[in-house]
Amino acid sequence: MRYMKHLTLDFQAVYRSEFINGAHIDNEIRPHMPQLNTFNFHITTINRSSDMAYQPSTVDIERTFVNWKQNKINCCVHYFSNNNSKCDIYTLPFKFRYLHGITNSFQGGLFKSVTEIEMYDSRSFEHDFFKRITIAFPYLKRLVVVNSKPQEHKYSNDIINGQQMFPTISYPNLIYLNLIRGHIDYVDQFLRDERAFIPRLTQLTIKYEHLVTITNNFTSEATRINCAKVRKLDMNESIVYPENFSHYFPLL
Repeated sequence: MRYMKHLTLDFQAVYRSEFINGAHIDNEIRPHMPQLNTFNFHITTINRSSDMAYQPSTVDIERTFVNWKQNKINCCVHYFSNNNSKCDIYTLPFKFRYLHGITNSFQGGLFKSVTEIEMYDSRSFEHDFFKRITIAFPYLKRLVVVNSKPQEHKYSNDIINGQQMFPTISYPNLIYLNLIRGHIDYVDQFLRDERAFIPRLTQLTIKYEHLVTITNNFTSEATRINCAKVRKLDMNESIVYPENFSHYFPLL
């Protein structure tokens, strides 16, 4: 590896005594590749917070890159209520297609290469956060939402100071949506056409009971548009399709 000049690295480390940071890169990676000119990476560390002697913040991790002279670095640290913790460090511009484990600590930016993300948190994802996601990932095709917490701010079509409280969010390239490990509020977030516009959605993974509730047993017009082009529907149980089902999913 001494003669390597270009390196693209994406990996995850689990249950270390500390997060991987700039000091580890300087001391444990770069000395073995003295001719390295280009280094793009995304490194995730997932730990149990109770096993860590020190719990650094995002700013603390950023400070470990004081000797970094190449492309820009972004860092994000998140501590969960279940005693787990997660740290992402990555170079910009981001070079990878996948970005998993996005939390409310996500700092935004522009990720043109990313087409698949997974969102996970022990705090609720609110409408404004989903808007930030669409700005950060303009070419998003596949989205998984893992969050059991209900949204704090429920849908409203109220207008305040001339602006709608929950303007419609557009997902122009999204073709796959997985909500099966999400609270029912996220089904409402994505299927209600006042909250989301998903013109290319063809694959939907969802709990049947959530689908029935939000669509009012497949009768609500407010949730029909985003289902109309679905060709593959994965649910947590086998069902006998009710009378109005084909009106919602004519392509199945």
